[in-house]
Amino acid sequence: MGVETTYTCDRCGHSQKTSDQMWEVGFAYRSRHGGSYTIQAPSWWCRGCLEHFDVLPATTPLDPPPTPPTLEDLIRELVQDELSTT
Repeated sequence: MGVETTYTCDRCGHSQKTSDQMWEVGFAYRSRHGGSYTIQAPSWWCRGCLEHFDVLPATTPLDPPPTPPTLEDLIRELVQDELSTT
């Protein structure tokens, strides 16, 4: 008999079998007198929730990078510019 652990996001309810892509988040503060950091209300959040609040960068790029022009395209453009200005 084994033990199976399910990790659930405390914000959205997303569940998964492994702890990777899950982070413990909370509010941390330190007293004015140099006391240690104290974490209040820690909870587990999934990657989707952290991306939603811009804590982690999105895993997919927003726009694909433009393709660079070929050498032939650059030469054609230069020739056309020269012909149109004369």
